[in-house]
Amino acid sequence: MIRAILAFVEHRHRNCHLTETLAPLTERATRGELAALLTAWLQQRQRQGVHWRAPRDTIVQVIVGGIFGAATQWSSQETTTISADQKAADILQVLADGLGGLIPGALSDG
Repeated sequence: MIRAILAFVEHRHRNCHLTETLAPLTERATRGELAALLTAWLQQRQRQGVHWRAPRDTIVQVIVGGIFGAATQWSSQETTTISADQKAADILQVLADGLGGLIPGALSDG
């Protein structure tokens, strides 16, 4: 899913010159579809007894914003040494591990 978003954003930035009116509409629709998929997945997990410490809507907003933000930055670079597959793997790693898994002590009070 992340790889598909990277491909969409890359194509939009590099090859497809949408009008100022159409570009935000396509991104909004794509963000909405991703949010709907994530919401459905989280609802399914909740029915299976999985609980989280933040509201579901917040989780979805952060994931969607993170994926699109990273994809936009990656695709707007003139040159990059990171492939789309590697970028997708990196984004997934950050989302899966969160701050606590990536930066030891990031969530401590000290």
